[in-house]
Amino acid sequence: MTSIGPWDRHPLLASAVRAAIAVPLAWLLVQWLPSPVGDYPYYAPMGAVIATSTNPGGSFKTGAQAVAAITLGGLAAIVADMVGNPDNPLPMAVAVLIAVLVTGWGWLGSMASWVPTAAVFTLLIGGGDLQYVALYTGILAIGAVVATLVTLATPGQPLVQAQERLEHLRDALSGHLEDLTRGIEADRPLSGNGSFNAPLSQTQTAVANLKDAVNANPRVRRHQDEITHARAQLQVYEHLADALNLLGRVPRHQADDPPPPVRAATVQALKALNKLVSTPGLGLGETEREAKETALADLHRATKTLEHALQEHSSQQCLIPAGVLLTLSGTHQILNSRPHHAST
Repeated sequence: MTSIGPWDRHPLLASAVRAAIAVPLAWLLVQWLPSPVGDYPYYAPMGAVIATSTNPGGSFKTGAQAVAAITLGGLAAIVADMVGNPDNPLPMAVAVLIAVLVTGWGWLGSMASWVPTAAVFTLLIGGGDLQYVALYTGILAIGAVVATLVTLATPGQPLVQAQERLEHLRDALSGHLEDLTRGIEADRPLSGNGSFNAPLSQTQTAVANLKDAVNANPRVRRHQDEITHARAQLQVYEHLADALNLLGRVPRHQADDPPPPVRAATVQALKALNKLVSTPGLGLGETEREAKETALADLHRATKTLEHALQEHSSQQCLIPAGVLLTLSGTHQILNSRPHHAST
């Protein structure tokens, strides 16, 4: 099991405390450095705020992205300064043009927006001076290093947040499946966009953060099996969310009225799928293995029943039941391809 505490349960508060520690430390550190570095201490707290994160890997990556973005913005300002006086509109336009084009570099991530900001700032305040650009980026990097060290000393446990996000997403998908099942039973219009899309996006971010955490956070590296399970869960949930979104986009006039046997088989199939989705961790862990096997067996039987019903009534249009069958088959295939042990 993952060891957790209040520090892990409230990552926003933990990040705020880290930032509150890193910012004054960066500020004090730079003031002790000789001129001209010590003449610009206010850039160090900026770097500390930018780089503060839940895990050291995230802090280092964000800090490196910020330094790269500001360096590129500064270089854009230097090029623009060659065009003319920085106070004139043309050099400013050139700096922004170059900087915005550079934001397309995917590695910069969320820090890409800093490139044009740094370009304008450097051009107007520093006059496109190379030394100023070097000081700006260097001092900011010092602040980022301080934040990374603080985070390294007090690492969070992003696995906890990822697991909680997965639980919320599971509940949202389960609720949508219940609504879909009741709608088919009562021949009501299908829901459009699922309420699970926002939790899905949050979960994708939380699970993606684990990749950075594994590289630098010893608290995360001890839970490789759980990380593997989290990624496997997300893959199934993504497949299911895509399928449900497609079903929700079917126009009402195309959402046919299936024959009673097909309708009944579709309802049972959706209930079997919801039973599987409601299984803690999708049964991917060793402790939930029996629950997974039972749910998968029920899903397999329901899939075969629906498939047989569709074959018996192949002359009639059954768009929604056919979509449900594809969803079940895909989910069953993904789960069957997963080993019981993450390490194998």
